[in-house]
Amino acid sequence: MNITTRYSLIVLYSLAAVTITVYLTRTLHQQPLTRWAMDDIDWTREWLLMTVLDYYGLAISLGLIVLFSEPFPSNILWILSFSLLGSPFACLYVIYRLAVKDIALAEISHATRDREHSYSRL
Repeated sequence: MNITTRYSLIVLYSLAAVTITVYLTRTLHQQPLTRWAMDDIDWTREWLLMTVLDYYGLAISLGLIVLFSEPFPSNILWILSFSLLGSPFACLYVIYRLAVKDIALAEISHATRDREHSYSRL
């Protein structure tokens, strides 16, 4: 990936993170989760929109990883499956990575792995 694409994606995902955070904060302030108002159409609509925005923020993030780690056309099929059919297909993708490939996206050197392992024992 060239440097321009890398920084463009960093900016794009940073904007997405800020947008989703602002919308979540606004939704929590205007329609708090401390009162379950399922009969209030405004409360229900706002939380439905927030849930959809949150899911697609996650799906697009996972989709970028799939796009760059899987060959064409399987990458597109995986992205479409969990974008259109939901989290069961995202779970299937993780199962596929665990069973057929490796869950790691990059090789970790032995020194880094040993250092991380020693931190986990603290």
